[in-house]
Amino acid sequence: LHYVMILDVFSTEKRIRALFLLLALPAGLLVVRGVLYDWSVLDLNEMVRFGYPLDHPNTAGYLFAMSIPLAIGVIATERGWLVSLATVSVGLQSFGLALTYSRGAWFGSAASIFLYGFIAKKYKQVLLVIILGSSASFVIPSIQERLLSLANPQQDVAINDRIRFQTDSFAIGLEHPLLGVGYGRGRLKEALRETYKGTENENDPIWHAHNVYIDLFAGTGLLGLTAFLWLLLDCGWKMLREILQEHDPARRMILISILAALVALVITGLGDVPFYHHETRIYFFTLIALAHLHIGRCGMKGRSETTFNEAKIHSL
Repeated sequence: LHYVMILDVFSTEKRIRALFLLLALPAGLLVVRGVLYDWSVLDLNEMVRFGYPLDHPNTAGYLFAMSIPLAIGVIATERGWLVSLATVSVGLQSFGLALTYSRGAWFGSAASIFLYGFIAKKYKQVLLVIILGSSASFVIPSIQERLLSLANPQQDVAINDRIRFQTDSFAIGLEHPLLGVGYGRGRLKEALRETYKGTENENDPIWHAHNVYIDLFAGTGLLGLTAFLWLLLDCGWKMLREILQEHDPARRMILISILAALVALVITGLGDVPFYHHETRIYFFTLIALAHLHIGRCGMKGRSETTFNEAKIHSL
């Protein structure tokens, strides 16, 4: 319903541009507010994870991973003060992303930037990201420690717990393969409660799959998972087709940045379930709506609003 509302409210060219800017730029303010709330996150010798004002560091990391490519798209397509504002926003969001210590968000963001650089042929930007990321991992002790934990995942409690949750949730999906046990963390927790009954994990408070795809399989079965994957693949394919057909450089860069943001969501979804958090859920379905608002726009510049809306409806 949120997706449909966005399609309706932001149906004109000016509003689509405004929506793109709103998704790309304001996230930098979250970093400022979070640092002012808790200065200890700036202690790079200790892993004090940035999260506030969002409900969890992973939530913040996933949101930044989706927002950063859009802000880079603003830098590539706008002029004047918007470029300066976008540059500051990218810097703040990148800093905030690092301080979340969310490995899934790091990988999702890296994948999105690599895709952006490859399709847009911005190889210098990709090289700069590699240099900055490598420098941070070598210079900042807390980031280095977080990355090195991946070298020995058996000793990482968080990784072991997530593998267990994912394995058990997948098993529940296999028991209810068509429709699942019902969507929602409460239903999955109840199903896992039976699995963990009588074990040391019986009262574990974090009972969800930590993987959006396994979570949907367990909750909604193959029907729900297939629908979600179709939504992602269909949108991604149409966006890629638009990129290949678009001849306007500015429009093409916007399309690339939106596709890169979708890739960030796809990758980060492997490590957690963003739909249990209001911010990432709303952001994702707004992003999907923005993508579909751009689908079918090739060659639409200068045409009537009625024709534009007809093309938008046809693309859906």
